[in-house]
Amino acid sequence: MKTPLLLALLSCTAFADGIDGIDDFDDWAAQPKDRFENGAKTFEAAKKELLEKYLKDDLTEDDLYRAALAGMLARLDPAMRSYNRLLTPGEFAELNADLKGEAIGVGLQLTFEPATGRAEVLGIVRGSPAEKADLREGDVVLTVDGASFKGKQLRDIVYAIRGKVNEKVTLGVLRDAAVLTKTVERQKLVVESVTFEVLPGDVAVIAIRSFNETTPQAAREALAKAAKAGAKALIIDLRDDEGGLLEKALETAKLFLPKGKVITRVLHRGNKEETIASDVEPVFGPVPTVVLINGHTRSSAELLAAALREGLKAPLVGAKTAGKWSVQSLKELPNRYVLKYTLALFRAPDGKSYEGVGLSPDIEVTQDERAAGRAARLKVPAERLAIDAQLRAAASFLRLR
Repeated sequence: MKTPLLLALLSCTAFADGIDGIDDFDDWAAQPKDRFENGAKTFEAAKKELLEKYLKDDLTEDDLYRAALAGMLARLDPAMRSYNRLLTPGEFAELNADLKGEAIGVGLQLTFEPATGRAEVLGIVRGSPAEKADLREGDVVLTVDGASFKGKQLRDIVYAIRGKVNEKVTLGVLRDAAVLTKTVERQKLVVESVTFEVLPGDVAVIAIRSFNETTPQAAREALAKAAKAGAKALIIDLRDDEGGLLEKALETAKLFLPKGKVITRVLHRGNKEETIASDVEPVFGPVPTVVLINGHTRSSAELLAAALREGLKAPLVGAKTAGKWSVQSLKELPNRYVLKYTLALFRAPDGKSYEGVGLSPDIEVTQDERAAGRAARLKVPAERLAIDAQLRAAASFLRLR
C-alpha cells in the first residue's frame, strides 16, 4: 500500500526521545577516520555472521533489516537523531489519528516522569471514558494492564493506554494514599485543535493546541467569533502546541497576517531557500496582538510565533520555546513501516534559525505547568486570570497599550 508523501513539522513528544531502542551512541557527528567502503557486500557478510552465530538463535533476516533501517535513520544525521525514526504501522496509525484531530483512548492528559515511571493526570477530557470511570486531576497512573514504565518514555505509556475502540484497559492509580484499580473502555476521541474565549476588556483569546487537518477552519471560526464579539485585542495562545502539519500551519498563519508578509523561509536540499508569504488578506484585524509561548511550544507553533512577532509586531509572552525548526516527511514502505526523516529546515521571516535554541519571549513570565493546565480548563475568565500568570501578563500588556 502506498500513501502520498506527508509533509509535516513533527515534534511529536511520543517520538522525540530514543530511536527504536537505540539510546546511546558513539560520536557520529564526526566522520570516522577509516573510510567505510563496499557497503552492500559488507552488509551481507555481517548479516550472514549474525544469523549464524549471534547469541540469540531466533533472529530472522527481517529482524536485522528492521534494525538496520532504524540504525540508518538514527545515525545518518546526529543533529536530527531525535526526529529521524522508523515508525511501526501501529505508531503510524496513531500519528495519522493525531494529525486528523482524533485519537482512540480514554481521555487523559498526562505528564510523565521517566525516573519513576509515573504519569500524573493533568486533565480529563469532558465526556470521555476517563471521566465516566471517575478518574480525576491529580491521580497518578502507576501501571497499565499491570505493566510499569520506570525508565521508559511518555510514548510508551501513551501507546499502552491507547488501543482499539471498545477494548478495555486497566489502570493502577494512586489517589492520595490509596491505590485504586480503574478499568476503562477505549473510545474514539475528537481533540479540539482551537479554543476561543473573551476576557474582560474585549480581549479575545484563541488557543491553538496543534496543527492538524481541522486547525485552519477552527481558527477561521474563532476569528469570526472575535469579530462578532467586537474584540479590541487578541491573544494567540501557542503554549503546549507541539506542532503538526506544515501545510495547515501555513494556512493558519495566513488568517492572521497581512497579505505579502513573509511567514517563513524554508531551506531545502542543496541549500535552496524558499520564501513563503501570505497571499491573502487576514480574516480579522488589525488589532493589538500578543502571543503566548512556553517550553512546549515547538516546530510549526514556533514558526507561527516568529511570523506573528515580525508580521504583526506582536510581542511574545511567557517562556522560551523548544527550538525544533526542522521539517520531517513520512514515507510508507512496502511492509507498512514508515520512514520519518528530515526533509528541510525552516527559519524566521528575517532569516534567523532558532534550531536547538528556541525563541526567547519579549516579556518573560514563568509559571508552574500544572497551574497553567488547571487554568486552561476553567470556564470563568476571572478564575483563569487569577491562576494563569502568563495569560494575566498578556492581558495587562494589551490594556496598557
